Amino acid sequence: KVYCGSSWDDKVTVINCANDSVIAVISSNVGFPSNAVYNPQRRKIYVGSERSSRCAVIDAISDTLIKNLPISLDIYRLAPIYNGVEDKVYWYTDNPIFVIHIIDCLADSVIKSIDVGGTIFGMNLADWSNRLYFTTLGGDTTGQVISWLNVLDCDNDSLIAKVKFETFYWGMTINSRAPRIYVASCDDSSLYVFRDEIPGIDEVASPNRITKTNRFEIYPNPAKSFLAIRFPQ
Repeated sequence: KVYCGSSWDDKVTVINCANDSVIAVISSNVGFPSNAVYNPQRRKIYVGSERSSRCAVIDAISDTLIKNLPISLDIYRLAPIYNGVEDKVYWYTDNPIFVIHIIDCLADSVIKSIDVGGTIFGMNLADWSNRLYFTTLGGDTTGQVISWLNVLDCDNDSLIAKVKFETFYWGMTINSRAPRIYVASCDDSSLYVFRDEIPGIDEVASPNRITKTNRFEIYPNPAKSFLAIRFPQ
């Protein structure tokens, strides 16, 4: 199915891809729904708009409205991100302050809001490390534009790292196979590459272990034994 938001009202139109026909029209209570994220585990869709003060939770099985939450999208319509490991949705808004709302998908409630201190222009989930990377834009005391790469540990939803850029952020993407995070800058035409790896466990032999040697012997041993062959007379 395809879910289409309306640019005139709060309607979300559901299209059946098997025969390309409209099978439902949902009143979301979200004015001009423009962006959404899908939860495949619970079959729910979280729909928002930069021109509405709330988002909608839609049941993708029955195509009905479950509830509304009092959060909106930012003016740049940054797409929310679903984390399947934690079963949470990470939702950024700049109204009234720069905040990432964390939604528990079981209860469909906001369980935490993190003040990020600036406009977010990019947000990606590194699912191999369960970390959320996002860039914020701000300024220093001299008025110089500064970009930051922030790292959020999704296990406990806390900020664990922050990297400063002296340039204006342009774009970000991730490579789950490497694994790498790529951040592009338009001021110095540079591409910054960050490695995100979970350190392994060092294997160290125990000093108390008992060393055993396995002896391999052949019986009879040609070097130590003799073989007598007798023929019938």
